[in-house]
Amino acid sequence: MKNWKDSVVVGNFAIDPNVLRIFLRKSHYYMSYDPEKEIIFFSVNDGSGGKNIFEIRNASHENAVKLANGLGLNDNHDGKPPEEVLHWSKWNPNLLLYSNGGPEAKELKEEMLRLEIPHRILRSDIYALTYHIGGVSYMLKPPHHSKQEMLNKIREIAEKNSEILASTP
Repeated sequence: MKNWKDSVVVGNFAIDPNVLRIFLRKSHYYMSYDPEKEIIFFSVNDGSGGKNIFEIRNASHENAVKLANGLGLNDNHDGKPPEEVLHWSKWNPNLLLYSNGGPEAKELKEEMLRLEIPHRILRSDIYALTYHIGGVSYMLKPPHHSKQEMLNKIREIAEKNSEILASTP
């Protein structure tokens, strides 16, 4: 029988954040709460622009906090007391591989899969790797960057973000 103790129940909508968290794909999640409209907005941005996954209306701030905590989102409190926090987020590294189907692109893809780094693949005439740091995108591509440099960057990102990559989502 389901234990609803950890679930967030708002109106006719019940969410078990612990289950949802397990099945969410690695990305950059953020959640916000509008206290005037009493709406929780849950959104994602994997590098292709932010999109709302869902919104919950007639929700209390207490529900928003419980949902954010259950999903493993961090509060962006900027020194505010917990009852005034309206934004939460969870960032995961996310790479973009431009693939021409060649052996170099295949090797880069296999390394990202081996290291369990979230990524997207776009078909292209070349192979290249794009990554993001602090809101800035960087692209490594031949002839300026070798396949080995790209593999090293993938490994560096995995090492620097090992704790984040081991978490859910």
